[in-house]
Formats: sequence, C-alpha cells, structure tokens
Amino acid sequence: MSNQSPFVNLRNILADFYRHITTIQRVMVDANLDPSRIVLGANPLNNWHSILSEAERTNKVDALLAVVLEEYGENQQLHEAYAAYQASLQQGSDATRRRSPVASEPARQIDAVDQPFDIFLSYNRSDAEFMGQLQADLRAAGFTVWSPEAELVLGTPSWQHAVEAAIRSVHCLVAILSPEAKQSRWAEIEVIIAEELGLPIIPLLVRGDERNAVLFRLKSIPRLDMRTDYQVGLRDQLIPALQQALQPVAAPTIIPAEPIAPPVPVTKPAQRANRLRPILGVLGALLLVFVGLFWTWTNFPGLRAGVTLPRIALPGVATPVELALGLQTITPTVSATTLTTATPLATAPAVATATPLATATSSPAPTATPLPPTATPSATSVPTKPPTPTATLPPTATNTPLPTPTPPLPAGATRINRPDGAVYAWIPPGEFTMGSSITDTLADAAERPPHQVMLDGFWIMQTEVTNAQYKRCVEAGVCEQPGNSRWNDPQYASHPVVNINWGQAMTYAKWVGGRLPSEAEWEKASRGTSGALYPWGNQVPSPQLLNSAKSNKYDTVPVGSYPPGANQLYDMAGNVWEWTADWYDSHYYANAPTHNPTGPDSGTLRTVRGGSFRNLDYLLRSTVRRGFAADYRSSYGGFRVVMRGP
Repeated sequence: MSNQSPFVNLRNILADFYRHITTIQRVMVDANLDPSRIVLGANPLNNWHSILSEAERTNKVDALLAVVLEEYGENQQLHEAYAAYQASLQQGSDATRRRSPVASEPARQIDAVDQPFDIFLSYNRSDAEFMGQLQADLRAAGFTVWSPEAELVLGTPSWQHAVEAAIRSVHCLVAILSPEAKQSRWAEIEVIIAEELGLPIIPLLVRGDERNAVLFRLKSIPRLDMRTDYQVGLRDQLIPALQQALQPVAAPTIIPAEPIAPPVPVTKPAQRANRLRPILGVLGALLLVFVGLFWTWTNFPGLRAGVTLPRIALPGVATPVELALGLQTITPTVSATTLTTATPLATAPAVATATPLATATSSPAPTATPLPPTATPSATSVPTKPPTPTATLPPTATNTPLPTPTPPLPAGATRINRPDGAVYAWIPPGEFTMGSSITDTLADAAERPPHQVMLDGFWIMQTEVTNAQYKRCVEAGVCEQPGNSRWNDPQYASHPVVNINWGQAMTYAKWVGGRLPSEAEWEKASRGTSGALYPWGNQVPSPQLLNSAKSNKYDTVPVGSYPPGANQLYDMAGNVWEWTADWYDSHYYANAPTHNPTGPDSGTLRTVRGGSFRNLDYLLRSTVRRGFAADYRSSYGGFRVVMRGP
C-alpha cells in the first residue's frame, strides 16, 4: 500500500464512497457545512479535498465523519483512516497533511508517474460504486491501486496521455466488465495498451453475461465471475490471481556457451573390396548360357524333334512352355461343356392375377320368429284387474342461491388494526418490475438488474409508526423505549418514532400481529406497478411533495403531512428511512427468486428504504437500497408494518 498522509488517505476513501455530486451535497448538508464555501467539480478527489479542508477549518470533522459512519460504519478501513487522521490533527502536522492538489501541484500529472502502482482498474462510470468498493478492498489487502477518477486531478494537461502513462507504470490491469463497459471506447483502449505492453490482464464480470458484457479481445482470457458472491470471489479468486500475477519474474538464466573445439581433419577411409562382384559375374555368365541355349532351341527344329516335353494340362490347351517354344498353335476351342452359359436375368414374376374375393353368399334374411300366439281371453273368464299403484311424485327442487363470490379488494382499500389503531392499505397480488432500468442515471449497481417479481397480496400501514402508536407497546410492557425522549412527548405524538433498532421494530410488528415488509413488498407498495421513479410518479422531488433536504426542515414532520403516493400511502419517500425484514446484499438481484423473494439467508446488515429528511433526490427514489447494522439507531430511521391478506 502506498505511503500517503492521513489526510490524503481519508480523502481518497471518502472519494471512493461518494462520487456523485448529489450524494456529496447531501453529506455536506447533513454535516452542516456551508456549501457556498465549497466549489464542487467533476473530480471527486478534489471535491473531498475541499470538503475535508473546510470541515477541519470549521471544526466539523467529527460531524462530517459521523454522517459517513452512519452509512459505512461497517467499513474497517474507514475507521482506521479516521483514527490515523485524528492522531495527525493532535500532532498539528498541517503543513504536510493539507496540500491542495491544485494549488501546490499544478504540474503533476498522475501519481503513477511518481511511483509504480500494482494494479490499474479499468471500468465504466456506471460501475463506479463497484469500483470504489473493489479499490478499497484491494488497498486493504495491501495492493496499490490506480484508477482514473481517484488519481487524476484538476489541471491534468491530457487525460489520455495520463491514463496511458499510468498503465505503463503498473504491473497488472484489472478490467471490470459490464454491458456499459463493453460499449466504452476508453475501456477497449486501456485493454489494448495493456496487451501491447504484455501486462497480465484479469477480467472481472460484474454485470451482464458473456454475450453482452465481455470485450471481444478478452474472450480468450479466463474471467472471474463476481456477480453472485463478491466476498468469496475477492477472497478465493481475485486476490490469489493478483498475487500470482504480481510475483516478480525471474531473469532468464544465461548459460555460457561452451568453447568450440578446433575442427578435426577428416581422413578418407580406404575403399573396401566389393564382395558382390564375383557373384554378379557368375550370374551374368549363367544368363548368357541360358540365352544361347534358348536361341539354339528356337532356330534348330531338328534338335527339338526328338524331345518330348511332359504335359500337365487340359486336353487341347497348350501349356505356357509349349507356347513359348512354339510347339503348338493356339486354336481356340469352344465346347458345349466349357462354354459358360450366361445365366439369364431373373424373369420378372408374372403379375399376380387378383384372386377374386369369395362371393359372399347371400344369407337369407333371418326369418322373424313368430311370437307365441296370445291366448284369446275367454269371454267367460275375465281376469281380475290388479290395483294400480299410486305414483309417488318426485320431490320439488328448492332453488338454493349460490354463494356470491367476494369481489377482490381494490388497491388502496383500507382497514384499521385494533392493537394500535393504525390504518392499513391493501396491495393486491400480482407482478411488478423491481429494480432500476439502465436509463435511470442516478441508479447504482445495487439496484440492478431490473426484474419481474410476483407477490401475494398484503396489507401495509398507510403511514410510518408514530410515537403515540409505539408508546402503546411500551406501556404494554412489550417494547423497549426508543433512544430519545420524544416518544413520550405529546407534542411529537404524530411524528414517526425514531432511534429504534431493527430488533425493536420487529418486536413492535409482532405485537400488533404483523411483521416488517420484505424489500419487494416495500418497493411494490411505494412505486406501484407502473415502474415510477418516486411514489408520486416521475416528477422531480420538491418541498411540496415530501420532507427531504430541499424542504429545509432538518427534522421529522407529522406523518401524512404530504399528499399520498401510490396505493394511497404516505411518506414512502423522505421523513425517515424505514427498516425492512431482509438482509442487505448489493448483488442479491442477480439471482433473486421471482416469487415472494425474502432476501439473502444471512448477512451483516439489514436493508432500509425510502430516504429521510436529510437526503436529496438521489436517495429518495423507490428503488434505492441501503444497509444498516441491525443494532444501529438514528434520528432519521423508523419503520412501518405489513400483514398477510386478505
């Protein structure tokens, strides 16, 4: 890890956490910093340099970090950086701690030129949140990491040249792959430069699939799949791969050349006698003798007149020897016995004459057997007529009316729950789109991909649980007191109850016969089935619609103070964050069930939804997800309850 001052180290961590202008502004508002004294630009590194310097000047560093720790309190690196920064403040090392990257270092291009880095992170801006988390985890693991937004500063003459110089100064490139990164020309250029330099390239698939997220030139390189379990992929795959890639390459061993011996003069061996020559001579002589005899035999008929050659042949057929010596003339003889008669082609069978069907013998029509003659009653014997039985009439059917089917409850139908007197609204069963689309530029990776979810019907409180309602549970001896005095103050009876942790919210929900909503139930209730950005639709948030940072109230307001949104629910955005039942996992959507999802099986954080009076537009959308420790209490955190239908 690079040796950075505590100020710079803390600044870099804050820049990793908060990169979007709206989130930075929200933190400034929460920490009561004067926005007129801080000029925000496109580079998060410089923004946080200015914010941290202003917080130090106005003695609001603790307030600033308290806001950050509320959202990232589980990050051990943040705690360590904050402790080191506080120690440096006590030592008073301002001169070395606070040097403006713009004013003091105008000629500096990139840190990568000053010192080599281990890793270059190549990514698209849509994956900035994943990159920030990865960068923090890799630094915590001991690697030095270079990323454009974290290392480039204002005043850099040429960002393209700076990026190329940075890649030349690192030892490995990690490419974060997603559908947006595949379409990015910058991502492709960075990979090309790394290939030309022969750097190890480790692709990480974080969103999308092999078809729409992997660069063509990276198809042949094994990829690490980080879509399902980030921590396991980081620990078991990425860090070991980086350790192997960053091992120093041993210089090739140079083997000295052996001295070349002087050439040895070659002496031509003496030719050996050819042993085949006598044999060949004998064979040649025999051949001449045979030719001479053959010539003599052929040209002197008198010589062969008295010679009788044995015949081993068929009668009338010359042997090959006789033919060769001219003793018999070939007279072809064809005899009846030797002539091979060609077998005629099989004659096609004659067409079978259709055998006429047996003529059906017309059977005579069956003669009806005459009925036995009916005995004619005698005139004198009249049979006695048996009594006619009385016909029993069938029972008359009674028209019993069928039960009238109960019509389905419409969305927004209400009922009152007796234990706490709360009004509940009905959310019908059905399907809706959960998560943010790619066109939502404010969305982060935890809100994607969008997916269809089918939910059973349920009842949900129209408002957040109030102090008066929670007080009933406390007085009943079931619930613990909140961490403030407002719960028992009549002036705040209709304000949402705050300063309670997840367990206290669960206890109250069970007491009234319900439970906390799942993330899916909360989101469907908030946005409805139309896929709107906010509970009221796609209109930009304003002080007339909800209690947020733009309202300048800096506190909770009575529930129901603003118009209802989807499903006739109040304050689904703003006022206070709301606990849900689910564990928090930023990658859960990649493999979430499509029917009644209930979140991961385990985790370290519980999911909250809806934003609060301290937040700007970015965190007020219905799809925003955040994780808080289950035992965490805050002055801007509350909840509402759901019940099973109908």
